[in-house]
Amino acid sequence: MLAVRTTASAESLVQPLLAHLQAAQPDLPLTPALSGSEQINFTLFPQRLGAQIAAVLGGVCLLLAAIGLYGVLTLGAVRQMRDALGAQRGEVAARRLAPRPPRHEGRPDGRPARRIIMKPFPASWV
Repeated sequence: MLAVRTTASAESLVQPLLAHLQAAQPDLPLTPALSGSEQINFTLFPQRLGAQIAAVLGGVCLLLAAIGLYGVLTLGAVRQMRDALGAQRGEVAARRLAPRPPRHEGRPDGRPARRIIMKPFPASWV
């Protein structure tokens, strides 16, 4: 890598510098010349691409969250409105609930269940 600082235009110095370097070492592989801003842009490309992808995905997530919140609030408002209209007509607002499965107090074979009681550790054990 060769860095050259100049007050003249960089494009006017590229060809003479490449000619001098090629004359000094003909087997030296030369890469295209880049200005400082081009080199910085080339180096920061992966970080900028990652930031842009994260921004787009964040916007999509925000949109999905807003749609979900709208749906939940709308459902609540519809239920309240349905209950209010039913109460005005003298009807009882009843919601269908799934039946709860029976709660077993013991084991399936009829024996009483064991209960585990957690006691705190003494301070000397810690």
